[in-house]
Amino acid sequence: MRRSSGNAYQHVSMSPSSSRSTGQEVEETTNPQITSDSVVSKSAKRAVLLALILLLFTDFALLTAVVPTVPETLDKAGIPNFAIIALFASKAFVQICANPFIGKTVDKIGPLLPLMLGMTVLTASAAAFGFVLLQDVVHGWGLYGLLMGCRAIQGVASSAAMAGGMTLLAAMHSADERGGPMSTAMLGVALGAMSGAPLGGIIADHLGNYTPFFVLTGVSLCSNGLFLAVWAGTFSAPGDTALAELRPAADDDEGDEWAVYRNPFILLPAGALVLANAGVAAIEPMVPLYLANDPFNESTMMQVCPEHASGRGFE
Repeated sequence: MRRSSGNAYQHVSMSPSSSRSTGQEVEETTNPQITSDSVVSKSAKRAVLLALILLLFTDFALLTAVVPTVPETLDKAGIPNFAIIALFASKAFVQICANPFIGKTVDKIGPLLPLMLGMTVLTASAAAFGFVLLQDVVHGWGLYGLLMGCRAIQGVASSAAMAGGMTLLAAMHSADERGGPMSTAMLGVALGAMSGAPLGGIIADHLGNYTPFFVLTGVSLCSNGLFLAVWAGTFSAPGDTALAELRPAADDDEGDEWAVYRNPFILLPAGALVLANAGVAAIEPMVPLYLANDPFNESTMMQVCPEHASGRGFE
C-alpha cells in the first residue's frame, strides 16, 4: 500500500503475483480517490466553500437571533427564568450528544449524506422557529415546548453540517492547502454570531419577532441550492471526482477512536473554547430579560447599544 504525500486522498496500488506479472502495475482504488489535486476543479471548490460559509452563517445567526426576541416572549408567557436558560442550552447539549455519532457516520459513509441532512434540517429548524412565533394558537408551556423542539433540532443539524462540511472541505484540498479554505469557511461562524442578534433585533422591531427566522430560512435555502448545484456537476470540469466519492486520507491512528481525546493539541484549544464561550452563554438569556423590564427597552437597542437600552447610557 502506498500513500501519496501531502494529498487529501488515499491511493492504493497492488502488484500482481509473479505468475501473472506482466511488468505493469495493476491499480485499484478504495473509494475511488485520486492523487492529483486536479480531481476537483477550482470553481467547484469555491462553490462548496461559499455554500459552507452561508450554511455556517445561518447556523450561528439562528443561534443568536433568538436573543432579542424569544426571552421576552417567554417571559410574557409566564415561563420561569430557569426554563428559558434551559431553552438556550438545549441546542449545545443536543449537539454535544450528537457529535460522536455524526463523526462516526461521516467516517463510515463519507461527508456528503450527513452534510445534506444537516442542511435540510437546519432550514426546517429556522422555518419552524418563524412559524411557532407567528402562530397565535399555542401559548405558555405549549409555546415553550415547540421552541425547545426547534432549538434541539438545530443542534442535530449543526452537528451534521459542521462535521460533514468541514470534512468535505478537507477532502477537496491537499493537506498543505487546507488552512486557507478552512479559515475562510469559519468566517460564516464569526459573521453569524456577530450579526444574528443585532440584525434579529432590527428586523423584529420593524417586521415582527418571527421575521428574522424566515430571512434566515431564505439564506439557508440559497446555501442548499448552491450545494445541490455543485452536487449536480454544474461547477465541475471533465474528469472531476464526484462529491460522493471523496474521503479524507486515513490517519495513522485509524481504528483508535479515543486518540483524539488524548491529544493535548486538541484538548488545550477545546478547553480554551469552552472557557471563552461560557461567559457569553451565561449572559445571553438573562440580559434581555433584565432589559425587557426597562421602559426604554427595544429589542434592537438590547443588542446594538445596551447602555442606552437600559436607560443608563453615559451616566
